[in-house]
Amino acid sequence: MGMRMIPLKDFTPPFRRIDMIGELEKMGNLNIPKDLASDEANKYLAGACAKFEIKCPPPQTTARLLDKLVGHFLEETCVDPCFIMDHPEIMSPLAKWHRSKPGLTERFELFINKHELANAYTELNDPVVQRQRFADQLKDLQSGDDEAMALDEAFCTALEYGLPQTGGWGLGVDRLTMLLTDSLNIKEVILFPTIKPQDERLLVSCQAAPSTKLDNIEVIVDRVRKEIKEELKTDAKKQEIVKLYDEIDAKKQEIAKMYNEIIKLNQGNLPSS
Repeated sequence: MGMRMIPLKDFTPPFRRIDMIGELEKMGNLNIPKDLASDEANKYLAGACAKFEIKCPPPQTTARLLDKLVGHFLEETCVDPCFIMDHPEIMSPLAKWHRSKPGLTERFELFINKHELANAYTELNDPVVQRQRFADQLKDLQSGDDEAMALDEAFCTALEYGLPQTGGWGLGVDRLTMLLTDSLNIKEVILFPTIKPQDERLLVSCQAAPSTKLDNIEVIVDRVRKEIKEELKTDAKKQEIVKLYDEIDAKKQEIAKMYNEIIKLNQGNLPSS
């Protein structure tokens, strides 16, 4: 995502604004059905993905199909800062309906260098509509869409007590740091990046010895971390991560040494019994 990947030409506001559905129809020569919750819309979008050879693994829910089309047509144009706006309700279960565009929401996402940096919307504060949105999401969840939301009854109950007109937004600080530091991988800017494939070995090692003492667990953790570091060294780009690990280890040792000295000083000042 760093600027060395794709040079930014213009970072001067106001940023370009894209109407999601309108721009999709324009760029793909599409005529998307207005009722996006209908089977007709789902079949149409599935056909559009097939036409443009856009892969959408099952389940092919309407929200997932739309997301793939947006990624193919719109996000690829968002090099300089750009807002994608007015997402459909079917993609935005927590966002309030658009006051002048039926079926859409008052929502926008900020993209820079083809990556989403921020997400914002007017909060849905109607408990009846929110329950219906959750019910619609549940259908997608049951069909196998892991990103669909489950019913949050406590949240709906809270809305019944009242929520004033509210706007919410979230900024991806790690992605912003990538942009500012010209980094290529998000793990380069996360202090303790997770490495899932290698972490599985640690999980297996610990599960194989559930009664292992704490000291032995630390030995296992240290061994697995050393293995990970050795594998990272094979990739020149990842050597920076190895260096970061070493710096963290050195700092941890300094802190541990200082902590032990403080403990000794405190013990020396304790009154004798």
